[in-house]
Amino acid sequence: MWIIPTDITRNNCLVLLDSEKKITEEGLKHSSTKLLPPETILMTSRASIGFFGLIDMEVCTNQGFISIIPKKKNLRMYLLHNLISRRDEIELRASGSTYKEINKTTFRERGIVIPDVVLLDLFYQFSYDTIKQTRILKKQILKLKHTRDLLLPRLMNGEIAV
Repeated sequence: MWIIPTDITRNNCLVLLDSEKKITEEGLKHSSTKLLPPETILMTSRASIGFFGLIDMEVCTNQGFISIIPKKKNLRMYLLHNLISRRDEIELRASGSTYKEINKTTFRERGIVIPDVVLLDLFYQFSYDTIKQTRILKKQILKLKHTRDLLLPRLMNGEIAV
């Protein structure tokens, strides 16, 4: 999948299930982009700054992102929520004449206080369980919408009796 900022800004939550655009193996080979691992924290960094997303598969992004891959699994949810809470600060650090952008160097200059391992583990478990449940519910909603879209025309033209 090829994630672009509008995939995140138009999404109604942190969980991303799909993208509008795709990248082929050939396109991946002949570009400077690289595959990001599942659960990479994706943050928009151009124009619409500070929107976040998580996806449970490998993806590529365009230049409008800062992708955060924590060194330790238990840091992922803490970093994500810490950064979300600091969106205004991140946006204030952005600059540019045509459109605002925060570059990776400026972004990395922001310090983050890391809690102890016990708190990190507890927070990770609680918050990641919420993400997993959200992912399940979003998939169910998509299936229900698809079913509705298949059945409604049949119901309206009398093919299915109520």
